[in-house]
Amino acid sequence: MTKPILLQIRKKKTVPTKYQLKHHYRSDWIPVGYVDYAFSKELFDKIKNEAQFAKLIYDNYGPGVYSVICFRKKHKGFRSFWKGELLKDGFKRLPKNKPKNKQEAEDIRRDIREVEEKIRETENPDEIDNLQEEKAELYEDLEGENKKGSKVGHLLSHYLKSSTPIYKFHGYDSYKNKSETAVNGENVEVYY
Repeated sequence: MTKPILLQIRKKKTVPTKYQLKHHYRSDWIPVGYVDYAFSKELFDKIKNEAQFAKLIYDNYGPGVYSVICFRKKHKGFRSFWKGELLKDGFKRLPKNKPKNKQEAEDIRRDIREVEEKIRETENPDEIDNLQEEKAELYEDLEGENKKGSKVGHLLSHYLKSSTPIYKFHGYDSYKNKSETAVNGENVEVYY
C-alpha cells in the first residue's frame, strides 16, 4: 500500500524575459495540473508502471517536456518525482541534475587519477613524496564529500515500476501488462 502524495505537474515553456538585456526568451516551468492526496492513492492503485503514468500525462496535457514534483505529509519541501519528454509515439525519462556534492566528488576523483598518473611518470623521490601527500589530502576531501547526504534519484521508484533502460525512448504500448498463456497448445500474448 502506497502513502498518499500531492503531485504538481509542470510543463516546460519558453517565455519572454523581463528586461531583455541579454536574452529575449527563457525556459520556465508552468504548473498545468495537480493530483491531490486522496486521488493519488487511487491513481497508484490503478497505475503500476512508468509508461502508464507517462501515457496519462500525455493524454491529459499533450506532448512536451514535463517535470512532476511531489509533496509528502510530515516532510518539509518537495522532491522530484519524475521528469520526462513526451512525444506522440512515446516518452523518454530525463536525468536529474547532479547535486553539487556529487559533482565535487567526481572532480576530486579525477584529480586523484591525475596525481596517480604523475606519480607513475615521476622519478624524483622528493616529488613523489609531495604527490603522495597531495593524494592523501584529496582522499580526505573525497571522504568528506561522500559523508554529505543528498537526496539522489527520483521518488518514482517507490510508487511505480520504471521502464528499462531508464533514459532511453519507450513507446506507450509498453504500458500494457503482458503475459503469455497457452491457448489450444499455442503461446498467446495477453495484455491486461
